[in-house]
Amino acid sequence: METDTTGTCFLSYKRECHEQAAKLVEALRDHGIPVWQDINDLAAGVTETEIRQVLEAPNTASAIMLVSPEVKNSDMIREVEAPGIFKRFNDKNGFFVVLVAAEGVDYSDMADILGPRTGITAVSGVNSLKTVGAVEQSFATEVAQTVLKNRLREILKALPSSVPIKIQVCTRALVNEPGIALCVDLRHRFDNRLAKENAWEDFIKPAIANLVEQLQQSPRRPVELSGKLSIPAATALGVAFLSIAGLKAGWLNDNASTGKAPEHWGLYIPKTASGFITDIEPQSTSADDYALLISVNGDVMDDFRHSSKSLSLRAIVHVKPEYRDDTGVELTAGAATDIALMAVDALRRAKQQYGKRGTVHLFMAVPVALAFMVGQQLNTFGEVQTYEYLAEAKEHPYVPAAKLQPSG
Repeated sequence: METDTTGTCFLSYKRECHEQAAKLVEALRDHGIPVWQDINDLAAGVTETEIRQVLEAPNTASAIMLVSPEVKNSDMIREVEAPGIFKRFNDKNGFFVVLVAAEGVDYSDMADILGPRTGITAVSGVNSLKTVGAVEQSFATEVAQTVLKNRLREILKALPSSVPIKIQVCTRALVNEPGIALCVDLRHRFDNRLAKENAWEDFIKPAIANLVEQLQQSPRRPVELSGKLSIPAATALGVAFLSIAGLKAGWLNDNASTGKAPEHWGLYIPKTASGFITDIEPQSTSADDYALLISVNGDVMDDFRHSSKSLSLRAIVHVKPEYRDDTGVELTAGAATDIALMAVDALRRAKQQYGKRGTVHLFMAVPVALAFMVGQQLNTFGEVQTYEYLAEAKEHPYVPAAKLQPSG
C-alpha cells in the first residue's frame, strides 16, 4: 500500500496531556499540516477498530507521538497506536514518524514507555525531539517545522516534477480537496475577520516565512496557492513569496461566483489591457507615508476617507477603472497582472517624485489573488501596513491588520 503523502498527520497522546496536544495541533495547522486528533475526528467511545482503520488508511501520511510518562499506563497507545504506527513506518512507503519526548522523558526512555511491541530498534530509527518540561508553543513550532520538512520531502518524492506543489491557505472557510500538499489553516488565529492579538507577529508571519524557506529547497518546483482568506493574509503571503525569492508562485483564482472554472493568476502571466488607470494625489509636504488604494471589487475612496483621518500622508496613489461604472468588473488573469504591475509602479513613481520613505498603507477592494500579486512586488518598501475591511464598522470600515517588512 502506497501512502498518500498529502494526507493527514495522526497525533498520538495521552488524554491527560490534551493541553500540550492542543499546542502541537495549532502549530501544525500554522505550518500547513492537516491533523487527525481523536477528540476532533472520532465520536465518543473510541474503539480499537476505529483507531486501527485510521492508522491503516493510505491517507494517513504520518504520525506524531507525544511520549510523556503517562503513556506507560495507556494500553491503547502501547498495544494499538504504537505498533500500528511503526508497522506503517517499517513498510517504507512514504509514511514517517516524529517522536516528541516531554515531561522529563529522555530519548533512552521512549522504547520502554512505548512498550515491547514497538522495540528499541524501531524507536531509534525515527526523528525524535525532546523538551525538558511540558510542550510549550515555541517547542510545538519546532516540532511543526520538523514535520513540515519531512512532509515536503515525501511529497516531492511522490509528485512528478512537472506538477506544482498545491498549498491552500485559509483564514475563513476551509475547502477540503484531494491533492493539497499543505493546508495552512489559520482559522484558530482569528476572531471572525480580525487576527487575535499578536497572532501576526508571533505565529502567522513566522510560519509563512518558514514554509517559504522550506519550499526554496526545491526552487524549480512551481507553487500553486488557493484558499479563502483575508486580503491582509493574501498580501502577507505575497510578501513572503516575493518575486525575487526564486519560486514560481501563482494563485488559482476562484471564479465560482461567475460560474466559470478556476483560473491561474500570477505575475508570470503576460499582462493585457485592464482599462485601469492610476491617479497620484499629493498631500502634506511634511508627511512621510503613502497610501495605495486599489478599487476593483468596489471604489475604496469613500471608506478610505472615513478610515484614514489619523494618517499623515505625503501622497495617495489610487488605481481605479478609467470609467467609474467599470468598478466591480470581472478580471482576466492578464488584466490582473496589468493592475498589479501598474499599482506598484505608480507607488514607486510617487516615492521617487516626493522622496519620502515612510510606511505604505494598503487599502484594497480586490480578489485575494490580486492582493497576493501586489504583495509579491513590495520588496523595495521598508514597511507596509495592511487593513481589513469591516462593512459593519461604518465610521471606520478599514482597521489596521498585519504590518509587513518586505525589504527587512
